[in-house]
Amino acid sequence: MKNERRRSAAGLRSLILALALVLAAGCIAAGQQPVATGTQIPIIINIYKNAGISPADAKAAIEEASKIAAQAGYKLTVVKVNENATGGDADENGDIAPAEVEKVVKAGKDEIEKTPNKKGVKVSFTRTPLTGSTTPGWTYHDKPVMVVKNRGSSEATGQTIAHELGHILTLGPRHKVDNRTDADGVGHTPNRAGDSGNGNIMAPSNRRNGTKLTQDQIDEMKKKRFERGKCASQWDRAYGASKDKHQHGVRTDDLGDQAAGSPAHADITTATLNGINGDPVIWGQIALGGTFAESSTVNTRYVMVFNSDNDTSTGSIYGPFEGVEYALQIRALKFESGELMIFPANVTNLMDGEVVPLPEKPTVTNAEWLTDTEGLGGQTVYNYINFTLPKEMVGIPVGIETGDATEVPVGVLSEEVVSGIVADESSLVFNLDQWLRDPTLETFGNGVPTPGQPYPFAISGLQPNDIFNLYVDETLVKTGVLDETGGFGPRQFIFPSDLSNNHMHFLTAQDSTGEFAYNITCPEPVTTVAEAKSLSDQGLCSLDSLGVSAAFGDIFYVQTDDRSSGIAVYGPGSVPPTGLRTNVLGVIRTNSDGERYIEASAVEPVDEDVMTQPLGMNNRAIGGGDLFFDPITESGQMGVTDGSGLNNIGLLVRTAGRIVDVEDDVSPTWFRIDDGSGRSIKCLATADVSIDPTWLDRMAVVTGVSSMERNEDNEACSVIRLRSQNDVLFL
Repeated sequence: MKNERRRSAAGLRSLILALALVLAAGCIAAGQQPVATGTQIPIIINIYKNAGISPADAKAAIEEASKIAAQAGYKLTVVKVNENATGGDADENGDIAPAEVEKVVKAGKDEIEKTPNKKGVKVSFTRTPLTGSTTPGWTYHDKPVMVVKNRGSSEATGQTIAHELGHILTLGPRHKVDNRTDADGVGHTPNRAGDSGNGNIMAPSNRRNGTKLTQDQIDEMKKKRFERGKCASQWDRAYGASKDKHQHGVRTDDLGDQAAGSPAHADITTATLNGINGDPVIWGQIALGGTFAESSTVNTRYVMVFNSDNDTSTGSIYGPFEGVEYALQIRALKFESGELMIFPANVTNLMDGEVVPLPEKPTVTNAEWLTDTEGLGGQTVYNYINFTLPKEMVGIPVGIETGDATEVPVGVLSEEVVSGIVADESSLVFNLDQWLRDPTLETFGNGVPTPGQPYPFAISGLQPNDIFNLYVDETLVKTGVLDETGGFGPRQFIFPSDLSNNHMHFLTAQDSTGEFAYNITCPEPVTTVAEAKSLSDQGLCSLDSLGVSAAFGDIFYVQTDDRSSGIAVYGPGSVPPTGLRTNVLGVIRTNSDGERYIEASAVEPVDEDVMTQPLGMNNRAIGGGDLFFDPITESGQMGVTDGSGLNNIGLLVRTAGRIVDVEDDVSPTWFRIDDGSGRSIKCLATADVSIDPTWLDRMAVVTGVSSMERNEDNEACSVIRLRSQNDVLFL
């Protein structure tokens, strides 16, 4: 049956490849952002002996973690559960000793590579994640294996899983939390109240009281979506979503198998290549079995050789690899007591000897051991070499066409430059049509559901003649039997009436083997600022012809002509100038201060000037009370602490009063103004505003954007964000 499935899938790919490429060609502009996107990470569960958790409870914990990861557009989909697992646990007792850590990780990575598309995360439940420690979980920064324990409830265990997933998706030591906050040396948010502190999922378990992710954390986590998961996107509101055209190859090698006498940094443990059909570059990584810091001197070359036409009868020979046409070479050099140097990498055409440097210099990053416990972890154990490789430099087409090779064998090796000894070698296959190898879940029309109404779909590429379950997020909406090709439909299911169609939802059709077809529903946007603020996070909005009232770096504010509401917009690309109308498409989110904003996927300036006028008000009215705010769903715009009246967060405002305080600094960044109404308001300078300490006690009229920030007690306080020097006029 499995062979039948493979033959059916291969035949299907051959039949639809030409059509898929024709339909896909040219439909995505360079730099274009998707309207909606979602990534499903295949999850393999290992339940070790004495772990004290059932498969059902383990799945429930994964589901809780998935709810948290959804903030970053991820869903965790369980594809396999192994009970009484022993991989790496020599004593088979569920207690992982320090000497067993690497073996557990290796066993997990090996099993991921046995899955159909070699992507996913292994979650291992043990009795004791690390003997001698009380940590409820650990992982390595940017490695797809975590070890956790049952914390007594699916919610608590799910939080630890989500925390470790953050570390896997590169929320490591000193990652950016928000514009004012970095994580500490073990990847944890600081010990303070609020969404960027103890209310953040990256706070350690002993003081965590929330599960939030900030926009900066979300942006960082999304960088790994193609490497770890199966991705689908909507690129045009007129059409439904579809699988991203992902290309992928990975190979895990044994740890410590480098040549005798060679250093640990010459040991290649994993090599990974990722790309998108139609995108001109490949993102690559070589994971090493040690760090460069462990050696007093370094002189090692890392090489990837490409058999770009998948024909061993052509090309050349490089080391043990035949039929290769191109060699990517990256040299690491360090003299005794000196700094590590990574030379600009070169690609050599092995047929004519031409050497071309890479446009971007490779980088070295760390793989730290990280935990869900205060102060534990942070040790750098391994190094990664990361690079961006233009496809054309190694003979790979930007977009494959009918007749092109769809599998590119790649050899990987390390060699000592002075002796010429090959220290380690490995190989992988870079699949240029990986997205076509994955099962397909197709939607129709514009992909927007109507709650309580039929929603059309079709499935292909699953196990022939098998039973499948179809889910919207975690809700089962249909069960059926696949046909002899592994397909089903076109048919319909009833979209759940209790789900919003202003938000993206995950679609998952899974057969009995655990394999799944995937897609997303497409959200219906709201069209006013007030409606946008009334949505919970990630609801879609499409706002037309709003005036740009302020611009601060890559953030700008827009507002309605009647001055009833305004809102911040984050990116993408260039910021439209103040005084111009613009259209904005994006999803609504909440920053760590509690202010709603739009994460834009498209910003379209309108060729029409507009005079955005401030709304005058006294100090007490600035900020205002709650607007549609629900603390459970976190929809709506919360008001400021002790605020009352109409909410005006995001609106251009004007007030007057006496400057009663100026920051005690050589270059002050704020002052406070008080009009006697019972509240003083903090006014924040930007790059275009200079505050003079001599302003103290002067009367002034101030114009700026009504905004908010958290103080040390986590109270939401009113602030005015000044745009230019002209926003402060003295009386």
